[in-house]
Amino acid sequence: MYRIILLVCFLYTPAFAKNKTVQDFYTESETLLQKAQSAKTLQEKQSHLKSLEKSLKASLQEYEKENPEEAKGEEKEVSLLESTLEPVFELKDKKSLTPKDCESKKQFIITGDSMGRPEEAPRTKTAQEALRWIDVLCK
Repeated sequence: MYRIILLVCFLYTPAFAKNKTVQDFYTESETLLQKAQSAKTLQEKQSHLKSLEKSLKASLQEYEKENPEEAKGEEKEVSLLESTLEPVFELKDKKSLTPKDCESKKQFIITGDSMGRPEEAPRTKTAQEALRWIDVLCK
């Protein structure tokens, strides 16, 4: 009898699991960034970036399953973080990074962040996060 109860609890627990918030992803990103900073090779750094990408995409898929309509609230914030990090994710499989690769991705992020905003406006938190990843990968 106890086995059945445990089995039912394990089967239905994921249905009640809460999706990660954008703040959860900033925390996860910070942890992975610290690991990437101490990594000795580009491939090690990229593996931490891949972990973040995989986590973000999985969460966005869960949000989509829960509510297939247009993203709102927390889902929209997570989606914005993922799309801002997209240029960084494009570097995850490169065998080596040239200064040109790094500079072009950095400029893409800066340009995208400044669109529709005053020139003197500070960088958004999502852009700052993407630029931090670029800096770590390109060291």
